[in-house]
Amino acid sequence: MRTSCVHYWYTCVCIFAHKSPRHLAAPPPPTHTHTPRDHTWWVQCQALLGAYKVYQHTCNPEHLAMMRGTVDFIDKYMWDKKFGEWYWGVSEAGVVPEGRGMNKGNEWKASLHTTRTLVLLDRWISAGAPCGATQ
Repeated sequence: MRTSCVHYWYTCVCIFAHKSPRHLAAPPPPTHTHTPRDHTWWVQCQALLGAYKVYQHTCNPEHLAMMRGTVDFIDKYMWDKKFGEWYWGVSEAGVVPEGRGMNKGNEWKASLHTTRTLVLLDRWISAGAPCGATQ
């Protein structure tokens, strides 16, 4: 794995965990007064991929715990237990908002992010690459 890829994945995981990587400058303060804290499906997908890749690179079990926490969050708040599939997103309160939040399939969601995440994780975990290995 190239260093730039590790940097990208690590940044995704740190952003997801609301942490700032030590080697990156802190983000500028927001210029608006309201920052939505909705959880969107594609961010959860990228968090899963990022956490696993960073774990593979660093062997730090915190990243597996982040991955497990993301899976638990998806299962609890984003997964439609009656009809299947993930909702588009949920609010900070864990409520699926009417309209766009109820969307479970479109050209980006069903065919790209969700499928890509599940296929890549299956491939990476099935390969059994030990932590510390770079791909």
